[in-house]
Amino acid sequence: MKRLLRLFVSLPGLALVALLLLAMAIWTQAPLLAFNGAVPFASARSRVLAIVALLAGWLVYMGVRWGRAVLARRAAGSTPEPEQVAAEAERRLLAQRLRAALALGRKGRSRWAAPLPSYLLLGEPGSGKTSMLEQCGLTMALAQARAGRALAPTARCEWRVNGAALLLDPPGHDCVTDGAAWREVLDLLRRKRRRCPVGGVIVVLSAAAMLSQGAAARRTQAHAIRSRVDELQRQLGIVVPLYVVVSKCDLLPGFDAWFDALSEHERAQVWGMNFPLGPHAPGEGVDTRLGALEHQLRSRLIERMQGEGDDTRRALLFGFPQQFSILGGAVRAFLDEAFQPSEFGDELMLRGTYFVSAAPAAGSFGPGARSYFLTRLLRDLVFQESGLKAHSAGRERRRRLQGRIALAASGLILLAGTAGLARSYAANRTYVQQAARQTVLARQAAHAVVPADRTLLAPQALLDAVCIIPGGNVSHSRWEPESETLPEREAGVPLLMRLGLYQGERLGAAADGAYRRLLRTALLPRVQEKMEIELRRGAAHDSDYRYELLRVYLMLGQPQHRDPQVLRNWAARNLDDAAPAARHLAALFAPHTLDGAPVQLDRQLIASTRQELDAMPLAERVYKRLRQAPALAALADLDLAASAGPGLTQVLARRSALPFSRGIAGMYTVAGYTAFLGLLDQAVAAQAADGWVLERPDALLRAAVLRLYADDYIARWDALLADITLAPVESVDGAVRAMNALAGSESPLRKLLQAAASQTRLDGVGRAVAGGAGGFALQQAVRMTGKRVQAALSGPVTPAPAAITPPAHPVDLHFARLHRLMAPGADKVSEFDRLMETVKQASTELAAAGVAQQSGQPMPAGAALAGLQQLGEGLPAPLAALLATAHGSAAGLTLDNEHARLNALWQAGPGRLCRSGIEGRYPMVRNATVDANADDFGDFYGYGGLVDVFFDKHLASHVDTGAGRWRLRAGHSSRLGIGQAVIDEFQRAARIRDTWFADRGKRVAMRFSLRPLDPDPAAARAVLDIEGQLLSHGTAVARFQVPGGKGSEQVRLLPGSAAGAPLHTEGTWAWLHMLDLGRLEKTAQADRFELSFEVDGLVLRYELKASSVNNPFQREIVEASRCLTRL
Repeated sequence: MKRLLRLFVSLPGLALVALLLLAMAIWTQAPLLAFNGAVPFASARSRVLAIVALLAGWLVYMGVRWGRAVLARRAAGSTPEPEQVAAEAERRLLAQRLRAALALGRKGRSRWAAPLPSYLLLGEPGSGKTSMLEQCGLTMALAQARAGRALAPTARCEWRVNGAALLLDPPGHDCVTDGAAWREVLDLLRRKRRRCPVGGVIVVLSAAAMLSQGAAARRTQAHAIRSRVDELQRQLGIVVPLYVVVSKCDLLPGFDAWFDALSEHERAQVWGMNFPLGPHAPGEGVDTRLGALEHQLRSRLIERMQGEGDDTRRALLFGFPQQFSILGGAVRAFLDEAFQPSEFGDELMLRGTYFVSAAPAAGSFGPGARSYFLTRLLRDLVFQESGLKAHSAGRERRRRLQGRIALAASGLILLAGTAGLARSYAANRTYVQQAARQTVLARQAAHAVVPADRTLLAPQALLDAVCIIPGGNVSHSRWEPESETLPEREAGVPLLMRLGLYQGERLGAAADGAYRRLLRTALLPRVQEKMEIELRRGAAHDSDYRYELLRVYLMLGQPQHRDPQVLRNWAARNLDDAAPAARHLAALFAPHTLDGAPVQLDRQLIASTRQELDAMPLAERVYKRLRQAPALAALADLDLAASAGPGLTQVLARRSALPFSRGIAGMYTVAGYTAFLGLLDQAVAAQAADGWVLERPDALLRAAVLRLYADDYIARWDALLADITLAPVESVDGAVRAMNALAGSESPLRKLLQAAASQTRLDGVGRAVAGGAGGFALQQAVRMTGKRVQAALSGPVTPAPAAITPPAHPVDLHFARLHRLMAPGADKVSEFDRLMETVKQASTELAAAGVAQQSGQPMPAGAALAGLQQLGEGLPAPLAALLATAHGSAAGLTLDNEHARLNALWQAGPGRLCRSGIEGRYPMVRNATVDANADDFGDFYGYGGLVDVFFDKHLASHVDTGAGRWRLRAGHSSRLGIGQAVIDEFQRAARIRDTWFADRGKRVAMRFSLRPLDPDPAAARAVLDIEGQLLSHGTAVARFQVPGGKGSEQVRLLPGSAAGAPLHTEGTWAWLHMLDLGRLEKTAQADRFELSFEVDGLVLRYELKASSVNNPFQREIVEASRCLTRL
């Protein structure tokens, strides 16, 4: 039974089963294949031939395989060469040892347990691989005890089996040469252990060899090890963890002396460094980890030397850290050479580097041979990471599962085919009975139809009853009305009925005939009636809908124009109750369904509808179809960036923020116009195919379409030109460069406008095409549109004689101003060139203004710069907007720089004096302890002072001083950058000038008179001395002027009594200080005040009358004034 099952699942057996299944499929399903109406496998003869050809091909393939096998056996029977005999013996020995090792590995384990992981040891001869396995402290099978004798290098590949793993110890020379034995080992692993070929590779290095060999030898060894690892991973298809073990460390001077005191447990631990999981360069962290190991040794050096009494051993202990450091450098170099990641090498999984000693050298201290740092390395580290390998076990499991599924599926198919044939007879017998019962139900449904119900749902039950009669085309979900052949009819029939016994061909023809007759007599009149109702509603629908409805209605009665797909689509979109009857409507509008009887249409309704649709914009429909034509849609857009050159985006931009590469659609270029004219006749011809709907003349349609195209052409170019503006500039230098670029010989604007002018000259293209078939239509469209455009541009059009040349193209007329602008005159200089000369002059003036601002000078006047905006008036787009924008940008930039210049002038002149000599001093601050110098105050606020001169020279032209509150003139606020608070401060400075400097100079002058009020007899001898000007309390009125001119800067108020203390002030502002000691009250008149002093309980009252209503005694203005740090 097992041999039979093995034969069945072998490759030839599976191929034979597949071949039989394919032959069955050809016999039963091939008749369903049709190619352009032909059914090549409809006859039994064609299917038999196909099956025979298939069997013949399989027999040829099997014969070739058998022939190759015979040749191979004959070649194997010949006398082999001695080398071949030795190689074959070696392979047999390797396979024998592998099978023995695998048997030991399975011994005592469950059948379903996972296989033991296997590990390969790589290293040069004498590297200590075999010694490491002997002294690792683990129980190994197939290994003889070697204690007490020298260990020779392994001559053949030996397997070591432990309860945790299988270890392969290959000959050392295979690790450095491309040996056949090595490849044979890998091939055996791949074939015998598919699920788990290798769990890891242990690379063994001799410490003595690492220290003694040179760089070239180390590099050769590293490359050999890397080659073996890459070969292993490629041949086995896995990525295995790598463990680098530096053995024979006991040969390092001082090793035995250093570690001799370790206990057995301590000697079993792991000494080395681990690397993180994942692909990485070996140099990452090696220095740090080796340094940590060396640091541990050096940290214990003093302790170990103090604990050792023998001088020789102490010397060995002292030098051991240095010896280990030298060994670490060699190991680091080897790791870099052997396991450095490469773009062309395989991925590596380096897990760590470890230092061990399998058997101390002869003459070492301590009893017997002992191993160091080895036992736990294999048992607790390497063997515990057996699951890290990336192997293909999952893929193998999936492959086995797929094989089992294929076997089960083959059996199921075979059983299903046998059962299907048995079921086919019963199903077809039931089918005939169902057809008979359904016919009875259809007759009953026919009597239930109400003729007065004109909805599409009225005959629904009857149609459904006939539709589901088994065998008819419409009884299947995949029914197509035009299906006539048996394979097409059987497409929706269950498989169990189509195994050669299906009887639907006979019953289906009768069912289809009855169904078509019901569609014409029950469903068609209701659909036609709904169309006529919609046509009579007229104005309730838009013209497009009415046109489409008339077209569909005419298709019902005109078979030569009938399009089934158009009828179906219209019914699905426009009939409210079409969804439930969608299946029957599709059958009604199928080819040949309406061929049985002519459909009578309402001729009067058709005539009235046509009359109403005469005004329908048919041209728009044709033009819309033309715009969607693939030939026009495929035209490349006009790239303005390519037309205008690389400097376009540096000087120009688009208001819409669109890139210049998105210019004009290719349809609205000269090339697009040429293609449009070529497609126009085709479009009109296509519309003529529907001319039976409205019967409209073709010539008028062509002219109307051309008129629509011209209007669209003009609108697109107008929008594009209006969208172009200047690119933003941030400095005067940038504006100068932009204007120079605009007016230069390689001006992007010039190239752009030249491209626009060339693309809007269509008259020549139109006249060339006018001589062809579309000439009459083109001339008529140009004439109609040209008159309209010319009337808008030039007023009434005088009728021209019939013999003159037709008027220019409407696009040419619309852009005539642009054409004249770019066209060279008699002197070969265009209007655009002269315009750009003015722009160059404006650029020069703007550059001069920039130089003046940088040097702190006022802006020079420039007529060209100031007249840019007026220069653009009357010019076509985009020039008018560009020149206006250039003027505004230039003005804004110059004013921006003017603000910086004015700020610098203010801070260097008036601002500095105000901050140093006036700010925070009296009289600006009433309670200040320091007085402002009179000369500083006058130089700053006086007539001709710093503030007065600065305002007149720099700000007067920008400020409107006519209103009560000074303000910046319109348009200067945002550009000059000076706020209202600054203007208010200059207005306060002007009022201080007018009130404090009565002599209209730079010296403060205060003129006033004092009159004592209600003289008290007790104050009859009181005297007021103002800088040498006296007023006794008995005097009527006295006039004063401050400063008095006598050189005295003192003011005293003497009460007149010997015991009374006088009031006394002095300094530049002595009189104002005296007023601060008294009480000054305003009256109803701006030039009169009441002044009172209290001296020793005596109140002296005066009336102070200023020389003007603008007087310094109203101190609010000066006290509110502040020094401006910046404008």
